[in-house]
Amino acid sequence: SRGLSIEKLVMYPDDPVSNLNAANIALQNKQADKARRYLAKAPLSPEKELAEAIVLMLEEKWPEAEAALNRLTDKPKVAEAVAANLKIVKQMQE
Repeated sequence: SRGLSIEKLVMYPDDPVSNLNAANIALQNKQADKARRYLAKAPLSPEKELAEAIVLMLEEKWPEAEAALNRLTDKPKVAEAVAANLKIVKQMQE
């Protein structure tokens, strides 16, 4: 797999793919604000929408996260991650 280096981000700060990758790294580090900044420069895609839903989860905005995830249930590229995250969201709302 292609790794994301800080050098690539610095060299290509407006590259959409680099920004989506950087947002995902920020999400793995539970940095919602940083992820939002990178997502603002990422192209619209199921992967971006999933990342935005995860930002909502990190912010504990459970109803909004659930709605965002439900909009992605018919997207095959992210279906597995959506299903797993929907389970978490539903548990957190119980």
